[in-house]
Amino acid sequence: MPDGPLIFTTLLAANIFVRIVTSEEPNQSWLLWLLSGSVIGLALLSKYQAFLFGFGMFVFLLSNPCGRQILTGLPVYVAGRVSFVWFLPVAIWNMDHGWQSFVFQSGRAANLDTLTVLQRITNVLVMIGGQVLYLLPGTFLLALYGLGGALKSGPAHPRRWYLLCLALSPVLIFKKE
Repeated sequence: MPDGPLIFTTLLAANIFVRIVTSEEPNQSWLLWLLSGSVIGLALLSKYQAFLFGFGMFVFLLSNPCGRQILTGLPVYVAGRVSFVWFLPVAIWNMDHGWQSFVFQSGRAANLDTLTVLQRITNVLVMIGGQVLYLLPGTFLLALYGLGGALKSGPAHPRRWYLLCLALSPVLIFKKE
């Protein structure tokens, strides 16, 4: 199952990334950037949705002044290239096999066009209801409280904002099939 390695590597990458952005000189932490790129690359090998994790990190960097300063440095782009190098075997295999896995995964998302607005809303409500049952109502209420706090404070509270940026894209993109 690819979920175990995905969860492990994204948690490890999140931890490394926190060390980078909280350091005095984030663009001088070359070893951490290279390690971060490698770990995200390993996450990409386990499951394509690791792209969403990278997207969340990018949104976090783009949405606050410290992050925008990091985006002006070379290490973040080198880390991105390192991630791509790790992902390269998947791309080469797909290229040699008619992009099979990409066609399969995009086919799973293609049925979104056939859903009515009411069906989409129903799917979202069913997914939320399932999460409430899975997390138990108390835990779900705490998660909503954290979400509200992060949305209210925005980038002014970097820790909350970081977690929100990492978590929100998969929540908004994935749907019930």
